[in-house]
Amino acid sequence: MITLEHSLVALLKTECNEKKFNEVIPFILEPDAIRRYTGPRVLSHFERIGNEVSWMKFPTRKDLKIINKENIWVLCEHHLAEGYLNCVIGEETQIDVYEKYNRHLDPINYVSVKNHLIQDFYFDIFIREVFDCSRRYMNIFKFNGETIDGQEMRNLVQKLSEFGFYRLAYMIYQKSGIITNQEWFDNNVKKSLYEVYSSDLAEGTYKYMKIPEKINEWITNKDFTHFNEGLIPVEVYDRMYEEVLEKMHNM
Repeated sequence: MITLEHSLVALLKTECNEKKFNEVIPFILEPDAIRRYTGPRVLSHFERIGNEVSWMKFPTRKDLKIINKENIWVLCEHHLAEGYLNCVIGEETQIDVYEKYNRHLDPINYVSVKNHLIQDFYFDIFIREVFDCSRRYMNIFKFNGETIDGQEMRNLVQKLSEFGFYRLAYMIYQKSGIITNQEWFDNNVKKSLYEVYSSDLAEGTYKYMKIPEKINEWITNKDFTHFNEGLIPVEVYDRMYEEVLEKMHNM
């Protein structure tokens, strides 16, 4: 999932309680944010490679204020499994391995990071249902019977996530009347990140959280009539989000 999508799933899980959301969102986004310093997704997402699982101990709330590229591995123990190969699509997240190495986190931090990993676990299943990823390490994928390369795959997954974000914005508006446009993200997510993260980590995370201009305009204008412009039916999104929200823990 993109960070925008993770954010709105978290907002739904908090029953659209903005105060509670602002408290948890820096930790919900942490597995993606920390990649600014850790690099490969496999570490912060506990992915299996052969018989090994990559893992890391996430920084404490206190350490998030001082962490940077130079001290990341002083503050955070880690293990990168042998045989790591770069690919558009990652391997399955092992949530039990996260649990094993991260009991040192405070409860809000611990549960929020775990919920991010739960979201990605089910989103990865969803991606493999939409795309044929069986030859991913050959840079070959299939969508609707057509063969595509890794860059085309990346572009389609981005579009898939952006329209998923649009669908989530509709669900939140229907439930609470909250308009989750770029201004809302500036006033909530951005502010919360700067309160919890170091300035460098907050800036490096939030600069990528840009809603596509046309989708931002649709959300601002409460125009939720463009779902047929996405790659898949909205019912497929709805089933995935329903399952994810059911599996996430209360925050």
